[in-house]
Amino acid sequence: MLHEVYKCPPTWVHLRSGPLGQYVEGFVAEERALGFARLTIHGHLRVVAALNRWLDGMGLQVADLSETRISEFLQSRRSSCRRHEKSPLRRFLIYLRDQGAVQRVTVETRNDPHMRLLRQYGKHLTKVRGLTAPTVTRYQSIARSFLHTHVPSGSTRFRDLTGTSISSFVVAVMRCRGRKAAKELIVGLRAFLRWLQFRGWIASNLVSAVPAVADWRLSSLPPALTAHEVRRVLRSCNRHTPVGLRDFAILLLIARLGIRAGEVVRLKLEDIDWRSGELMLQRKPDRQERVPLPVDVGAALSAYLKSGRPVCSDRHVFLCMNAPHRSFRNSSTVTCVVAAALRRAGLNPERKGTHLLRHTLARRLLQKGATLSEIGDLLGHRHIAATEIYAKVDFKALRSVAQPWPGGYR
Repeated sequence: MLHEVYKCPPTWVHLRSGPLGQYVEGFVAEERALGFARLTIHGHLRVVAALNRWLDGMGLQVADLSETRISEFLQSRRSSCRRHEKSPLRRFLIYLRDQGAVQRVTVETRNDPHMRLLRQYGKHLTKVRGLTAPTVTRYQSIARSFLHTHVPSGSTRFRDLTGTSISSFVVAVMRCRGRKAAKELIVGLRAFLRWLQFRGWIASNLVSAVPAVADWRLSSLPPALTAHEVRRVLRSCNRHTPVGLRDFAILLLIARLGIRAGEVVRLKLEDIDWRSGELMLQRKPDRQERVPLPVDVGAALSAYLKSGRPVCSDRHVFLCMNAPHRSFRNSSTVTCVVAAALRRAGLNPERKGTHLLRHTLARRLLQKGATLSEIGDLLGHRHIAATEIYAKVDFKALRSVAQPWPGGYR
């Protein structure tokens, strides 16, 4: 694989020497598979070669390599080089661990009561409540923050917890959070306290001590775009570029089918049934559902897969276009795609996430005569209560049941 990157044989011999020499060839193959260009791999190999010389000069072996050793190596380098060298060195260390050359880091949590507690809590959320992995991670993060603040390190004694201490924790954390993040904090903290109560570690009245966020259900109208604005958003994608093809397919999927950002991230190649014209969506939590694949959406996906999607082993449909080519880490990337398209279209709505396009689709279907039950099925709502808010924008139906105002109009 080195001969594809370097044409000069003496360079191969130089890179294959030293403590790391026998692993360079495999690392290059992995970098190529991740989509890195030849000149980019040149830069990565320069820093690996420098690390190789540093280890040799320090009298260290491959097994001695760790995050600490890499930090020491970077400290010995010029400060202008460090920022660009961390990422390839981190991938190289992961590769060495996958090859068994470097021992994997095992965090000792046997004697850490907080870590044991969080692991047990995570198993409860996964097996008993059936929550998805991202949700479990968020709930554990909230619980970890609460334990760090109000429970002494190395202790699981909750007898000193009071309603006042819980309220003060919520107030302190919510100062730097928006309404949505504050609601997530409240829900996560209550879930953790209920679990502690279930285990018999706290009194039942502490759950009710968590203050609520002032947010009245159905108090506002769902934001939406007009049909002309949706077309402007779709036209803002430059479909002559791979990124434009990808973003157009993502936006059209959401605008036509109303799928969630997380469902876009989870979509895999095998989930597209081209013969029957259907998509298999991974709904939340861990629920699969078939939805029809419209012709224009299928054409957008086909154009992206043929001309825009990088060639790699990852089975997810939508990938990062810059190397390393991999699937999106989370749904925030899809949110950024929608927000960027809105900016290009010259639109500045109050909300700029994927739910703006979902609400737009729901309102348009309602105007075309679809029932709330049909809209809920398309959007993946498990309960009709989640779809009730769209009844507020069905002005035609509301006029038919509105009673005349006594005394006429004012």
